[in-house]
Amino acid sequence: MHPARPALLCVLLALACGDKADETGAPADGADGSADGTDGTDATDGTDATDGEDGGDGEDGSDGATATFPVSGLAVSECSDDADPPRLTASLRGAHAIGVSHERFEGNCCMVLQVEARPTGTDINMVYTDVGDPCDCMCTFDLAYTIGDVPSGSWRVTAGGGVSSSVTVP
Repeated sequence: MHPARPALLCVLLALACGDKADETGAPADGADGSADGTDGTDATDGTDATDGEDGGDGEDGSDGATATFPVSGLAVSECSDDADPPRLTASLRGAHAIGVSHERFEGNCCMVLQVEARPTGTDINMVYTDVGDPCDCMCTFDLAYTIGDVPSGSWRVTAGGGVSSSVTVP
């Protein structure tokens, strides 16, 4: 094979897979066959950043590894048609744990709810994800769960619907 062809083949493969060289001409992370992102795929949008670096802050993934606190003990009430405004209450529940009560959360009657706690600064943003097949039915639920491994400090827990509550973990 011609000596220039392996290099050309590598460049074509890198371009076909979405990897780019940065302004200096050095290949972007992933051009050597390793994948970007923590799950073995390119950054969350499936492409490298336009300047040839991974994600927004230069680490693997779109903004580095998305940090989460573990959530346990999720309890979901029966479906209700309570029209009062939603309310969220966060309270200390043992060492480095926050108990959350989210009353009157509106969701699909037929979906299973998954809960994730994403810290940003001194905020903990609760992300609720519906899993399963939706149906043509919305109602309100009362949710209760525990956020674990929370470092000491003052935290504001925020969930969908614009509800939030503050708690201090000693």
